[in-house]
Amino acid sequence: IEKKMYPLIPLQLFNLRKKLHSAKKKNDINTIKELSIVARNLAEKLANESKELFDQDEILGEDFHSMLLAIQNLIEYLNRNYIDDENLEEEVNIMTKSLYDPEVEKKGIEKGIEQGIKQGMKEGTEKKEVEIVLNMLGEGLDEATISKFTKIDIQKVKEIIKKHLN
Repeated sequence: IEKKMYPLIPLQLFNLRKKLHSAKKKNDINTIKELSIVARNLAEKLANESKELFDQDEILGEDFHSMLLAIQNLIEYLNRNYIDDENLEEEVNIMTKSLYDPEVEKKGIEKGIEQGIKQGMKEGTEKKEVEIVLNMLGEGLDEATISKFTKIDIQKVKEIIKKHLN
């Protein structure tokens, strides 16, 4: 995180592979169970770190999603090749989905609202410009004078007049 190498965050799970491989080779069930707990806790820690990065706008929603998928895939790989815990994959899937879905939805709604406000302000400004130009034109002012007093570009004044009077 300090070096901003965010895509490598999920790969910390892969570091468990060597220990798991050794334990499986020795048929050391207790070590495999311990490493299963380590893997579950590490997956949760990495997912939460990814969520914090997303919340701080350090990573995009797509990156957050990719990181959570990588965590899920690595857990699946470790589980299927070494751990063989019926619940591990499901627990990690539920945990990552519970982080991703509400956060991305919330950010999407916030972005949509922000874009809607910007669009509404733009449309309101354009409508007001049309009203002002047409009112000034109705008072007998020419395009150049309207442009000078409203600070609306002369080309835009001409476009407004052409569009609304033809």
